[in-house]
Amino acid sequence: VAQNVDATTAVEGVAELAGGGIGWMPLLPFGAHMVRRSGGHSRYNQTMTLELPVGIDRAGVVGTVAAVVDRHDVLRSRVVNDDRGWGMETIAPGGVDVSSLVQRVEVGDSDDLSAVASEAFDAALGRLNPATGSVIQFVWLDRGRTRRLERGFAAFEAWRDEVEAQEERDAHKLDRQI
Repeated sequence: VAQNVDATTAVEGVAELAGGGIGWMPLLPFGAHMVRRSGGHSRYNQTMTLELPVGIDRAGVVGTVAAVVDRHDVLRSRVVNDDRGWGMETIAPGGVDVSSLVQRVEVGDSDDLSAVASEAFDAALGRLNPATGSVIQFVWLDRGRTRRLERGFAAFEAWRDEVEAQEERDAHKLDRQI
């Protein structure tokens, strides 16, 4: 049954059980697949690019990352294989040295951003080690000032329209009977 809720209505969440999210648990199906397949899994990754606020400093970046890591149990976990089998061991919030996860890389005006980013990304992948609890890395490419595209909103709209048109063409190709 649905009901209207206005902005003044408090939303109550379910309280986490004492010790919830901390300790050992079996691997989820994807994790089990990763440890069973041939080859390593330590460099497996998912990436995301974020734009940082102008003027943010290292303490601001580390504090923000710490809030995320402390909230998400899996970011405080390590992969284990013991008498219980493959699993994950998760430590309590505040137990991760978040500062060591954030690598700041200065990028000068004459630097090749793509080359610098590729090198920093490869180094970050090399620091991943799920067995020791290194399951996340943050690379801060610091250009020292904000750089914005000066092409304006019209150029953005033209690009967006082209992407949407291409997606529409691709969708129609999928509907064709061969």
